[in-house]
Amino acid sequence: RCGYEEGSDGKMLSVLTDPSVVSWMAMEHGWSVETLLAAVATASPRVNALIDTGALITGLNNLQVAQFLLRIPAFATWCEGVVFLDESDEKMVYVRSTCRVLKLSQSGISPQARFTFFDQVHTTGMDIPQHSSARAIVTLGKDMVWRDYAQGAFRMRGIGRGQTITLLLIPEVQGLMCRQLAKAGTMRRALTKRECDAGPQSTEVAEADRVHLRPGAPAPPIQLDDVAAWLVVNSMKTETTQYDQLCSQNLANVWRRNAFKQLMGGYAHFKVKADDAQHFVLDSLGHAFLSAKLGTCSRQAIEGKTIAIYFGTDGDNDTKFSSLTGVSLTYGLRAAHTHFSDSFEAVFVSASTTAEWFTDEFSEMPWLAVPFSHTARRKLLRETFNIEATDVQALVLVDPEGRTITRDGARLMMLAGAWEAQDKNYESRLKDSKYDTEVRDRERKVLAREERRVRPLEFELAEASAGLRRIGPEAAAEVQAYCSLPTLPEAVQKRLDAASAAYAKSLEGVRGLIQQHLDELAGLKAQSERMRALGDAVCLLFGHRAEWALFVAKALAAGLQTRVARYDRNDVPPGAQRALERYVASAGGAAGAVASSQALQKEGGPAAAALHVWVACLGALMEASEEAARSSGRQGASVVMTRTCQCVCDLLGLEDVEDLDALVFVAATAEKAAAKAAAAGATEAEEDEDEDGAADDAGGDKLEAVQSRLMRMRQFAAILEKDIRTTNLSVGPLLDAAKTAASNINANELGHFEQVLRMPGVVEGDEIARDAFLFMVTAIESMDAGAAKKDDGKAAKEPLAVRAKRVVGFVNERINAQHFAVFTTRVQEATGTEQEATRVRPEDWSKLVQLGTALTHSASTVSRNPNSALATYATVRLLTQWARDLASYLEVHSDLVRKKQQLDAVKAEAAAAQKEIDEDLQSAIAAESSALPADVDPLSLRAVRKRVRRSGFSAPTPAVILALQRTGNREDDAVALLELVPAARVALAALEQPTRLRSVKPSTITPKQLRKVSRALKGPDLRAACDAILAHMNDLDASSHQLQKARDAHAAKLKRARDLAETSARLVRDLQKRAAGGTGADEP
Repeated sequence: RCGYEEGSDGKMLSVLTDPSVVSWMAMEHGWSVETLLAAVATASPRVNALIDTGALITGLNNLQVAQFLLRIPAFATWCEGVVFLDESDEKMVYVRSTCRVLKLSQSGISPQARFTFFDQVHTTGMDIPQHSSARAIVTLGKDMVWRDYAQGAFRMRGIGRGQTITLLLIPEVQGLMCRQLAKAGTMRRALTKRECDAGPQSTEVAEADRVHLRPGAPAPPIQLDDVAAWLVVNSMKTETTQYDQLCSQNLANVWRRNAFKQLMGGYAHFKVKADDAQHFVLDSLGHAFLSAKLGTCSRQAIEGKTIAIYFGTDGDNDTKFSSLTGVSLTYGLRAAHTHFSDSFEAVFVSASTTAEWFTDEFSEMPWLAVPFSHTARRKLLRETFNIEATDVQALVLVDPEGRTITRDGARLMMLAGAWEAQDKNYESRLKDSKYDTEVRDRERKVLAREERRVRPLEFELAEASAGLRRIGPEAAAEVQAYCSLPTLPEAVQKRLDAASAAYAKSLEGVRGLIQQHLDELAGLKAQSERMRALGDAVCLLFGHRAEWALFVAKALAAGLQTRVARYDRNDVPPGAQRALERYVASAGGAAGAVASSQALQKEGGPAAAALHVWVACLGALMEASEEAARSSGRQGASVVMTRTCQCVCDLLGLEDVEDLDALVFVAATAEKAAAKAAAAGATEAEEDEDEDGAADDAGGDKLEAVQSRLMRMRQFAAILEKDIRTTNLSVGPLLDAAKTAASNINANELGHFEQVLRMPGVVEGDEIARDAFLFMVTAIESMDAGAAKKDDGKAAKEPLAVRAKRVVGFVNERINAQHFAVFTTRVQEATGTEQEATRVRPEDWSKLVQLGTALTHSASTVSRNPNSALATYATVRLLTQWARDLASYLEVHSDLVRKKQQLDAVKAEAAAAQKEIDEDLQSAIAAESSALPADVDPLSLRAVRKRVRRSGFSAPTPAVILALQRTGNREDDAVALLELVPAARVALAALEQPTRLRSVKPSTITPKQLRKVSRALKGPDLRAACDAILAHMNDLDASSHQLQKARDAHAAKLKRARDLAETSARLVRDLQKRAAGGTGADEP
């Protein structure tokens, strides 16, 4: 059982029968979808939604309904968009201003300014917010029930709490409702227009009127209670029909179950005997078979063998795999046929529809097949085993006696094939395992050999690490020289500073130009050779052809000052460099350009002089920069030390850096700035950085906001231009149709006009004629300047026939031919031409469009009535056609004019925003250029600092300036360089304290780093330096050897002298002893 919330049905019934919530609206006989939508659009008070629960809107999709509603002028005056549901159930809105379809969530249209259309499919379960006092129209259909009505009405979620609905009743539904209520004993009649305007009565008032109703009086009109009663009766009828159908099905199931039970019970009696079935299967197989190798075979090929009857499909048999085993049926069948060819045979029963197809699929099969021409045999075999589907493979196994083993042989065969595939896979994996074992043993031997080679290298690495402690002050000085910025000779530095100052001054001259100066230069009629050379140089610098026309059209366009201020001299086109050198040489350098600028100012004004000085100073600065680049270099660091430091940086994670020298310089600058900040106090340094960041953010946010607004305006302008181009394509055909209709109102129609104007009842009584003549009078009087000053109240009091006669020239029951000629001319003027637009006042266009739209609806309604004025009088037809065509043209033309005005306003606003951006840029450049080097763009500095802060790391301003100098003011390259500064500072710390390198583990070094370091160590410059060092060491060894030899010779001489002295001393002592002992003279 379903559980409903208590009181919900009563609440819905109370709300939907309350006259203060629900009102009436009735359509007349002969209504159509267009007239219904027009009535909804022009309803008073205003309607905010149409809920088509009765499915009355047919022949139009939801988008077409939205487009139709917005073409009605009275509706388009307040509605900015119509909300509907598309084919994907997405909430979309058709926007009036752009004629585009957007998602409702992206439109930004308020609920008060939009209209919602719920088609019959989406009247249940779809929520679209409405404003608190919204009003909706709900349609009723002949097959509706109470649930449909309640679901549709409660799309207005605030119904009964400020939101209301209006029931739209068509004559057919009212008649059906009265007939159904009469069968229940309640007499009712259809509503009149006055009763609809008065609204529904309350239940008490309606009941009181029915009590006092006199006998024989007409039946009372339909009330809200009657609508609810009729819908509930429809619900009961629908549920009764469903119940009757369910009972019929249940009753039929009684005899169906009994019949099925009897059929299954008699199966044992009627089934074929086993012996007969065996012979029947063998007979069905036949006696003739085909073989791809042997050709035609007889019955003997299958006698005494187990038979597999293979039923093919009408597709590719080899591509059908089992989701369980992963192999195809043919694979398993081939394996069985190969292994058991003596006791097993397969017979293929094809499902092919052509002989060529049968030949193609059977040509690769090694077993037998029933011939393609034996269609009856193939059909009989399928019927015998109940194989009806031709898109599913089947396999029936039959023993040699013809008994069926199984009809599910396909699954068994695929399992057997999968087993065999796994067996083969196992053998293959076994071979692979043996191979892997051999490879493992071989690699182990290689590993042992490499380990023996590594051990001496580890010892050498340990000795080299211990040697890091013995690095002397000379090597430390070389490392410091490597990390220091290159210095320039004093003369070169002075020339570079002078060129930078001159270039900065030339930029100030260009920034001081105003648009009047640029217009004066662009307006030169005759140009001298110097002026043409200036134009060619500027064009080449900005990437244009060297032509004076391009110089005026593109180089002198708006924003020249900003483009010159942000010009990057590193991006000078190759073709412009030689032209720039020639121009600088002809001008005599920067100093000569300043002297010669006076002559150019007399000829082309301040703009020519400023651009002349800027081009010459730019060339001079480029020459000075090139000379500085040639003169700069590291001093105090040898080639060996430079390459060694680079290799250390590569090993510490900087191997992917393209400009390693620039990174080292920036890191060293950042290190000095950090040390300076630490000495000054971290708090003070952080406050300075915060102030710079706040200033950059404030200026950058303002600039970004203006640029974002400018971008949106340009996008909107592009959309408007596209819409204008599209609208222009439709304006021409509409104007041609209106001119054709106006040309048909000529002098030949004078008699027809007289005939109609003699019958004021036709002019004022017939709806089509009245609207047509009112359109004509309004259009002609709108062109009259005097009529524009007349009192509108007095003109409106005149009968339409009188006004029409005055416009046409109808006097004394006749039309004057001259007056009629003037009238036809004014009709042509009201229509307009390609050269001259319509002379109708723009403020009257909307009124004419509304009249033309009403004429279109009225004409479509009475087009089939042969007695109408439209069918009777040619004048009415001509005026109606002219009014419809001219109204269509004016509607599109007014939209085109409005879009053009809107486009002009957007372009003016965009120009103002661009001017504001240029002024902000110029002020920012002027404020920051004074404190920066000439080759650093202040806007690039601000942008890089902002990106650095947003990336989550900090960089001191000197490091940012140096990064921009090294990268040529390329912001992306500068940011990428600054992101690597932390890693570079680690490398610098290791170079300053080499003992830190002992913590680097060989396992952390990547092969890419090793390859780069190996290439650097094998470079020719490092090899030459090493060779020179080795030669010097060899010379030292030779000198040391010679010195050692001299020392050895001298030591030998000293030893001989020492021995001689000792011998002499010993002899002297002996002589002294003998002399003291008194030896005789005869003694020697």
